[in-house]
Amino acid sequence: MHRALLIDEVLQVIFDLCSETGKKSLCSLARCCKAWKDPALDRIWKRLLSIAPLLSLIPGAACTKRSIDIGPLSPSTTLAVFRSYAKRIRRITNQQSVNLDPSVLSHLVLDNSLDLLPSLTFARIDASGWGELQNQMSISAKLRTLELDLGFIAERIARNTILACELLMQVAKGTALERLYIRGTIGDCFNHSLRSLISLRSVTLHVSNSLTTDTLMAVSTLPALVEFDIQAGNLAAEQLIDVVNAHSQERAAFFPALQKLRIRAHAPVVECILRNLPHQTIRTLRIDAELPTGPPSSWNNVFHAISAIAPTSLDDLTIEHSIDIDDLDDTQPSPYNHFTLDDLRPLSKLPLRRFILDTLVPPDLADRDVEELATWWPHLEQLELGAPAALECVGEQWRPKTSLSCLAALAKRCKKLEHLVMTLDAASGASLEGSSVQLQPHPLRQLTIGSHCSPEVQLLSTYIDCLFPSLTEVYPGLGNDDDEQWRQVRANLVRR
Repeated sequence: MHRALLIDEVLQVIFDLCSETGKKSLCSLARCCKAWKDPALDRIWKRLLSIAPLLSLIPGAACTKRSIDIGPLSPSTTLAVFRSYAKRIRRITNQQSVNLDPSVLSHLVLDNSLDLLPSLTFARIDASGWGELQNQMSISAKLRTLELDLGFIAERIARNTILACELLMQVAKGTALERLYIRGTIGDCFNHSLRSLISLRSVTLHVSNSLTTDTLMAVSTLPALVEFDIQAGNLAAEQLIDVVNAHSQERAAFFPALQKLRIRAHAPVVECILRNLPHQTIRTLRIDAELPTGPPSSWNNVFHAISAIAPTSLDDLTIEHSIDIDDLDDTQPSPYNHFTLDDLRPLSKLPLRRFILDTLVPPDLADRDVEELATWWPHLEQLELGAPAALECVGEQWRPKTSLSCLAALAKRCKKLEHLVMTLDAASGASLEGSSVQLQPHPLRQLTIGSHCSPEVQLLSTYIDCLFPSLTEVYPGLGNDDDEQWRQVRANLVRR
């Protein structure tokens, strides 16, 4: 054996590289020699997408794709092999039902230890994988991430909810859990369990109509919570306002450390939550409008609330304003469906680095509007004004007022911009006359243009090359990626 392979650090790097190509190479390495057996097995068993391989090491276990059956164990049964492999597991997914004799569980947790899988840092239980054994195999003193899928099937809800609450209470007693993801239908017992997980830094609640204001308030008290993702489309604003006001009068904490919030809800619910957040803590905010959505003007109060609670801290903002395409009416005036500069003006003082306006219809902006917007946010690194294919939802009867000349304003004002998506008229505004367009360093690398018009290849290529010399990717927003003119524009940029 080469001397280099006797150096543990070198050997670990080699085995890590082998892990990237699958487990076949690791299995071969484990059989080579005793010195390589343990590091290879550690990587083979590090992540299990099913509990079946581990439970198959219990004498008498019968494993299938959907379930695992384990019969009674005699007092003399040894589980040494099982435990020798269990200690290697760091990530596990429980997705199969387990039918086991009570004696099996008593053998496994004989000493009432939380360390059945002592190295476990990540555990997931799928909707079909709940049970007492799965609970025990999802707990470890080193556990940091827990994902729970309770499902939405009515006959399973009660049992899964009880088991999940018991698991969370055990986790609260023996671990410093940092990240929790819950999907499915939950019950009121979760409120107490959530309050007890004071070490949580990230929570995701996708629990449909089972979400209550009490559950939301339970999460709001977590002292270390930095990131929160919630779908709250079923909450009524009037009830939430009353509960939050009462909570505030008691001077109780309301998301005291929150920095990143993603919320799907109606605008009044979003406004209520935002206005009660601590001042200057939010850095990243994503708002998904719950259907049915109102016109863009319905976000006015929300935008003012954002500016009030995070005037200098918020630098990443995404607004997803989805509407039912069947509700679009070509006879309606454009301000009803299209965001305008005045709709966005309450956000003008924010120090944004990333702004995404994800709308199914493009914003109604002119060149002068884009020029003003560029003065609001000079530190932008990513700007998306409408979904890339937004023009498909309005048809050719609606024409954008922006031309290619607005790109010059963005190049001049937003000198950190790396990613840009917008709708404009690709056949107008690209003038190389005068000194308005000069070759200067600019970091923009990806540009998506939504346009009904095919570009003039040579003029557009030269124009955007002068504005954005680092640009390597240009895409049309509409579904015409194979359009010959756009292919030629991309080819010209590659050949330069």
